[in-house]
Amino acid sequence: MGEESKSIGEQGELIVNNFLELIGWNTPQSNISINCVYSIAHKSKTAKKERSTHGIDFFYANKSNLKINTLDNIVISVKFSASEYPKYPSTKFKEYISDLSQTLECFIRSDLRIESIMGFNEQRNIKKADDLGVLFWINNCNKSLQNITKEVATIETPKDLKFSRIYLVDNSRMVFIHKTITKMRSEYSNYLINFHYNQSDANFSDPEIIKYGTVMPVEYLTADILPFRLINDKDTIFGISTNDDFSEENLNSLLAYASDISLDFTNQLIILFPDYNKLSHNLICEKIIGKFNRRTHKTIVKILSFQSDFWSLGDE
Repeated sequence: MGEESKSIGEQGELIVNNFLELIGWNTPQSNISINCVYSIAHKSKTAKKERSTHGIDFFYANKSNLKINTLDNIVISVKFSASEYPKYPSTKFKEYISDLSQTLECFIRSDLRIESIMGFNEQRNIKKADDLGVLFWINNCNKSLQNITKEVATIETPKDLKFSRIYLVDNSRMVFIHKTITKMRSEYSNYLINFHYNQSDANFSDPEIIKYGTVMPVEYLTADILPFRLINDKDTIFGISTNDDFSEENLNSLLAYASDISLDFTNQLIILFPDYNKLSHNLICEKIIGKFNRRTHKTIVKILSFQSDFWSLGDE
């Protein structure tokens, strides 16, 4: 039983490690142990001894491109199982969040955090560090797309937990991001796929902020819209993938969003929906895109599904 549990854990860490590489979080530190600062308060209910350490599955740090002069220290916990999600996930969710929250609480006072900040301060102008958690709660059931994030959204976490933000990534979220990037790479193999970094009051005044790059911001992990720039020597395409189903309203909204961002650097746009079907949706697309182009400069708009099934072969 112990060997099987170890094998399952290793498989989960391998999946997450490859996923982190997919989103540009290359060479994260892994399997780190930090000292527990609150050994009594963080003691497990079933443990006889006080807690001495916390284990960190992965640690990744990067200067944020969405926040001014900010370093994101990201503590990653992987919870992987061979079976489906529990029918009532609240108990497990509270257990996993509590564990990661306590790890973050001790990480804030750890040598690992000090080393991370000093390492970036030597290279770039860092004035603030955000200490964040990412919980990968995933399993080996490829049909288990139960939206855990929505199910636990209203669950109250224990009031004694202290953390800034924790992002929850479940199977459905992994599928959305993985299929989106895979589709982009397949469809535009001669382009470099970059994440577009939205400009806002939180980052516009930082002279070092760039507008796009190969590293996904941590905030995009739980976003239902992923913006991209596809770039090669000849041109640039603005790409949007949405986790929301195709509808006239959603297409209108995405075109408006794209026009606010992309008209100064491209006249080409690709939009990915999870359920787009040319036969069912083409007339709506022609109507909406026609209206859009009458209001703005003429834009070449291509709409596809990011799902990989044989019906998508007819969307060309």
